Amino acid sequence: MKHTLINWAHHTFNPWIGCTPVSPGCAHCYAAQSLPAKFMGIEWGKGKERHRTSEAYWKEPLTWDRSAAKRGVRERVFCASLADVFDPEVPKQWYLDLAWLISQTRSLDWLLLTKRPELARLWWHPPHVWIGTSIEDQKWHNRRIKHFKHCQGGKRFLSVEPLLGPITLDLSGINWVIVGGESQEGARSMNQDWARSIRDQCKAAGVAFWLKQMGGHPDKHDRLDDLPPDLQIRELP
Repeated sequence: MKHTLINWAHHTFNPWIGCTPVSPGCAHCYAAQSLPAKFMGIEWGKGKERHRTSEAYWKEPLTWDRSAAKRGVRERVFCASLADVFDPEVPKQWYLDLAWLISQTRSLDWLLLTKRPELARLWWHPPHVWIGTSIEDQKWHNRRIKHFKHCQGGKRFLSVEPLLGPITLDLSGINWVIVGGESQEGARSMNQDWARSIRDQCKAAGVAFWLKQMGGHPDKHDRLDDLPPDLQIRELP
């Protein structure tokens, strides 16, 4: 997608579609409910087929890279919004193909977000790759952060979305924290004070903070003016 709806990236790129739920944050998965997944009849879960996107689609990042290089800018690519890059059921060759594509697009910063940092840590990532992990509550923060600290990349970020409870973050080595609530049908509510606590933790640690959206507003998405005035903070690392 050239014009992504994700407000902290310039593009989204989905090398494949499909995944397996692994924690409470997956309960109302956006990807599983997305139009592409429903249109293609993709079933989510362990043992279900992952669907690789088309060869023509895989060439789009090369075009984005040439355009960014010509203009002398860097653009951020979120990979992948409809999957987990480090899904263990994805064929290894697909990973190798994605790694080659990333290596050929040096004017793009690739944001690889995963709920499986124990697998992401097994790969070497070039400097223009930002590695992120998703956390939703204190329990899953504690489980994932110990693996995430061993991931190598240009920058490291946390996607605290959906935020399901108060969290004390370990921010050592973290460059960026993105916070958000659920916004699709059946969204669980997000307490504003949970977000304020994370904001204050980031400020104390000198880490960039980005509040994407509050939870429970399926018709409002992520407009900045829908956020509380003191939480209208969107910083880049």
